[in-house]
Amino acid sequence: MSRRALALALMAPILAAALAAPAAAQRRPAGADPSFTVVNDTDRPVEHLFANPPVIRDWGHDRLAEPVPPGGRRLIRLDPAGGCRQDVRVVYVGGAVQDLRGLDTCARHLVRLGGADAAAQRAPYLFLRNEERRPVSQVFVSPSGQPDWGMNRLTVSPLPPGAQFRLALPPGECGYDVKVVFFDGMPMERRGLDLCTRPDLRLP
Repeated sequence: MSRRALALALMAPILAAALAAPAAAQRRPAGADPSFTVVNDTDRPVEHLFANPPVIRDWGHDRLAEPVPPGGRRLIRLDPAGGCRQDVRVVYVGGAVQDLRGLDTCARHLVRLGGADAAAQRAPYLFLRNEERRPVSQVFVSPSGQPDWGMNRLTVSPLPPGAQFRLALPPGECGYDVKVVFFDGMPMERRGLDLCTRPDLRLP
């Protein structure tokens, strides 16, 4: 046997062990199931729900076949191959978004939204005062760092000068970005707002 062939033969077990190590590290406990039941203890229906391992950046497909009403619950079945750690995004009717990151759904099979589990959480809201001379045509509100603004949250449009607008948001997040679009098309953004402690936003 040549020296090169002998070296490759000696290295083969080491390489095999190195390749197997990451797979072993990610191995789940026997019988672990990441599926969970979501319980809606809020006063708003849940319209969409997404769940994926944190390593997957795309939220993927909606896990709900139909909305979960207040007081309702729904079993969310997940592929065990994805592992136990899951990021969950909840979208309420009306567009409010709540992200739950890094949940161990193998150990926590019940994910409760609102209710007694959230009693100690501060409930954020936006209180917008239009002190500009221009009416507001659109208002977008999304958790800080979210790549897209989502849907227009302004229910009465336009919001005339001197008028006020209040938007309730789900518990669990306090940091929000706000984008206002005036009737002439000019946008105005406010980022990194703590809407739990300082919900008032005056324009300009």
